[in-house]
Parts: sequence; C-alpha cells; structure tokens
Amino acid sequence: MPKYRIKAEEIAAVWGEDAEKIKSGLNVREKSVPSIDEDTATIARHMREERARAGEDRSPRTSGRYMSAQNPIHNAVKTTSSMVAEAIEATPVLMAADYQFACKAGTAAIQTVMGMVASKMIKYGVAIGADTSQGKPGDALEYTASAGGAAFIIRFRERPGDTA
Repeated sequence: MPKYRIKAEEIAAVWGEDAEKIKSGLNVREKSVPSIDEDTATIARHMREERARAGEDRSPRTSGRYMSAQNPIHNAVKTTSSMVAEAIEATPVLMAADYQFACKAGTAAIQTVMGMVASKMIKYGVAIGADTSQGKPGDALEYTASAGGAAFIIRFRERPGDTA
C-alpha cells in the first residue's frame, strides 16, 4: 500500500541530476506514491481485514482504536480517525484519537494502546499509522519521503497468576 511506485531515475531526470549518484548516496531505488485519490484515510481503511482477524468484541470497555496520520485530512469537525472507524465498520462503540508529528505519530498511537491494554482499560486496541509524506522539489526527501501505512493490534494476554 500504495501500489504505485516512482523510480529514482525518473525524479533525477526531472532535475537533471545523476541518478546513479543519488541511488548510491541515498540507497534508494524507488519509492511509493499515493494515487490521485489516496490519502491517509484511504490507506488506513485497509485495516478492515485486520479487525476480522482480531476476533473483535465490540463491548464499550473492550476495544480502543487510535489512528495516527502525519498528513491528516484537514477538516475542522471531522477527524481522520472517525472517518476510518466508519470505513472499517468499527463504529459506534470506540475511542479514537488523531495523532500528528511526522514519524512519531504512529509510535504515539502504539504507546497509547499499549498503556490502555496494560492498565486493563481495554482488552485490545488498534493503532493505525498512515502517511503521505512529501518533500520540497529537488530535496533529498523528494527521493525518500513516500506513502504507506501499518496497523497493529495490541491485546491483553492473561498470564498464569494474573488476576483480573
């Protein structure tokens, strides 16, 4: 996710740069790019299959879902996490939050879910990170900043001797 790629040679050709020098210096051959209709929400929506594998229990104190997005959809009243929750059929019972701050956003979502699971506030949670990064034209980030997403299901596991 996403399926489209652009090769370093194509970017270098636009800027009149030496593709081999760029590839060896950055150790990058290609990067993923979102389709014209892909954003963080559509990338995160692919979580639907993961929920089925988790054997989700929808009781209010069971699950939490936390969405992280570096480049969220900008809307004053509708968050990316609420749109993704609806798209993956996780509503109406959920907790959700949007996180920002580049690469740290996904980690923050994971840490939140881990804390809630460890404190037994929820039995399991889903942390989704999605990004459609861009770089300034001609910058090294134009070769390396790409698009993608990941989802982690974090669940409480009873261990021998644990008490509820």
